[in-house]
Amino acid sequence: MKKGKQKKQKSDCLVGRFFHSVDGSGKLTWQGEVIGRVSDDRYLVQLFDAVMGEPSVQRIVAISEMSPWLFYSDADEMRHSYEHGTASRMKTETTQEIRDY
Repeated sequence: MKKGKQKKQKSDCLVGRFFHSVDGSGKLTWQGEVIGRVSDDRYLVQLFDAVMGEPSVQRIVAISEMSPWLFYSDADEMRHSYEHGTASRMKTETTQEIRDY
């Protein structure tokens, strides 16, 4: 059996990023981590329980749904945003006010 060269995968800038998802009205809905790319236009994400912060379920999400999401380099940055940053303001302000930041 001949050994074939494995195709080198490109580094994906979203895999490994933490996020808060934002719905159409500008409200936070999920928190989690992008854990893999499953096709050209879909990612596998690990969602975290909102109360305990523990992993809950995994979902496949179209990249087109992810454009309004807030992305972070690590879990600490995500937590800080939720407590003190942009994500914290999204819990209480209107969509228009958020766009001004």
